[in-house]
Amino acid sequence: MKKAMGQAIEKKLTHRQKEILFLYYYDEKTMPQIASELGIAKQNVSKNIQRAIINIKKYPEVKSFLLKR
Repeated sequence: MKKAMGQAIEKKLTHRQKEILFLYYYDEKTMPQIASELGIAKQNVSKNIQRAIINIKKYPEVKSFLLKR
């Protein structure tokens, strides 16, 4: 599963989406903190997270994993 998730992230996400997901999920920063750190609007952070999740859900293995949670 980790391999499928890693491949989905690597192939389907932009550099910005990867950066934002890392800050949000791994560094546990809030959207306003990420926006401030990257110099973008909070709405852009939210949209990037939403788009990233939509893109990685296109992988069947990832989608089934996310549905179990």
